[in-house]
Amino acid sequence: MNADNDVRRYPGFGLFSAIFFAYLYLPIAVVVFYSFNANRIVSNWGGFSLHWYATALSNANLMTAVKTSLLVAAVATVASTLVALMAALVLVRGRDV
Repeated sequence: MNADNDVRRYPGFGLFSAIFFAYLYLPIAVVVFYSFNANRIVSNWGGFSLHWYATALSNANLMTAVKTSLLVAAVATVASTLVALMAALVLVRGRDV
């Protein structure tokens, strides 16, 4: 890569990057912040509480869905790792066979 074409040297790149990442992550931060709201109405702050997390964790259907999602993710991870390993072995040793 040529140092003259490095994007970090362009004026305003740092400011643009900061605005871009704030645009991406600020809504997520607001949702996380308001998830600790004790009030049922989101726009009114009712104090800090873990009530809604306790309610979500006590929901049996939600916990079943989480367990199923984790099981599917684990199986997909193992399967994709095995397929990638076999593909890598074919690419590396395939010429010798």
